[in-house]
Amino acid sequence: MRFLLIEDDPDHAEIMTFHLKRELEGCEVEHVADGFSALDYLYQQGDYQDRASPDLILLDLKLPGFDGHEILSSSCDRSRGIGSRSPGCRRWTERSSACEKRPST
Repeated sequence: MRFLLIEDDPDHAEIMTFHLKRELEGCEVEHVADGFSALDYLYQQGDYQDRASPDLILLDLKLPGFDGHEILSSSCDRSRGIGSRSPGCRRWTERSSACEKRPST
């Protein structure tokens, strides 16, 4: 399983990556730290032209550049343009203990 972790805090990204790899043996975790890089990755532009589409996106809502809400809206609106498959998204905030799942359309 391939994850795209969109998180600007390097400590949070390191913790999430550690736990994903520990719990899901063999998974791949790609990390980007801002909204602009996230959109480039999702639309396979710039430095991310050769990257495969993720199976699941873990998205921080408070990001520099485009925030998580804008990325989510953009990826759901253009889901057919993201590689060959449309990934699901997990949204979280530091203040929220619950995760919200929004499948792509």
